[in-house]
Amino acid sequence: MSSVTAVAWLVIPFKVIDYDTLLPIYSWRLFLALSSIPGFISGAWVLYLPESPRLLSDTNRSEKALKILAYIHKMNNGASSEYKIKKLIQDEVFVGKTLGAEESRTKVLFLSVIKDLKTFVSKSYAVKSTLILFMFFANMAAGFGLNMWIPELLLRIQGRECKLTASTVKPENARLFNATTHWKDLKYDSYGKEVPIPGLNDSSFDDHFGQGSTCDSTIDQEVFTSGLIVGACCVLGNAACAILCARGGALGVRRAAIACTAVCALASACLAATACSCSSFNKIAVVAAAALNAASLNGNVLLIRLLLHALPARLSGLGVCWGAWWGRAGGVASNLAVGALLDFSCPAPFIAVGALLALSIGAIMVIKLGENQEEISQKKEEEPEHGLEKNTGLDRYISTYM
Repeated sequence: MSSVTAVAWLVIPFKVIDYDTLLPIYSWRLFLALSSIPGFISGAWVLYLPESPRLLSDTNRSEKALKILAYIHKMNNGASSEYKIKKLIQDEVFVGKTLGAEESRTKVLFLSVIKDLKTFVSKSYAVKSTLILFMFFANMAAGFGLNMWIPELLLRIQGRECKLTASTVKPENARLFNATTHWKDLKYDSYGKEVPIPGLNDSSFDDHFGQGSTCDSTIDQEVFTSGLIVGACCVLGNAACAILCARGGALGVRRAAIACTAVCALASACLAATACSCSSFNKIAVVAAAALNAASLNGNVLLIRLLLHALPARLSGLGVCWGAWWGRAGGVASNLAVGALLDFSCPAPFIAVGALLALSIGAIMVIKLGENQEEISQKKEEEPEHGLEKNTGLDRYISTYM
């Protein structure tokens, strides 16, 4: 994110020579074109990536899946490393299916997903799945909802609305006038009078519905610096979360997720108090925006890791998909709430999302994480060889990331 802001700072202020073309050339259009280049590159790159080993294994193409896994192992560990896994054992649901029965494989895959979904919402996992979906809903309500409106809030802090609120124009003293005077003799010279606003490109606006304002194409440098601060905080947040997760295993992931969610809740409350009220603490609002962005995006990754520790390998992939779906729903709901209430009650959606995040902290604290570790330890007691441990980790890796 910080790199995108840096590119915007370099490109948008650049004055493009005005040529008579079918599509006018503006610096912001050049910035959008540059921003789309990574997307095109990644899209072309995807075409050359290997097929999912999990999909190949589920469709009775285990030999091809094993070759792809060996290739990934070779790329990650060097050409001299040996890939010790020689055979992939399919789930019992797919045993006995032939490679030629394409329709049968698709049907079995669909039925397997339905079966896992029934297990995910069954009584055994009802509480855990509800907590997981709620955590993702609250997290993405901040990450994909409030974050989208942060640039608008920063512009309002530095723009005309807040500068008008902070202006020091003193009202005239109250005066009495003769009520018997005919209304035509009254002079309404002050109606619609232009009030200068210092520090806003020497422009002015009409104090009656803002008529007569001038538009300036230049963007305040503080907008770019604010974006750079937000991006830098995201990078630092990534490093901090990696350190917290590396120590403590599942409990370390839980602690890091709680920390990120708490920061999101506090940042939402801070934005409601500073950015929405046009207060003089605009620097604090920038810091809160940076904290919200960094904590929400890193918290989303931590919730995925928390989900992997909370669910068995067979349900973890489905849990990630459903969590992402409910998270997007939270982002859409938060976006609609801020868009509808920004000009009427700006703090309301921020306070509501902050309350959701505070509740999700409790959900993170109460969710059980020991199920998978207990299963693995039992299997180790039955079969103490290290090969079983590797297969368990491989199953989790394939089911989730592939």
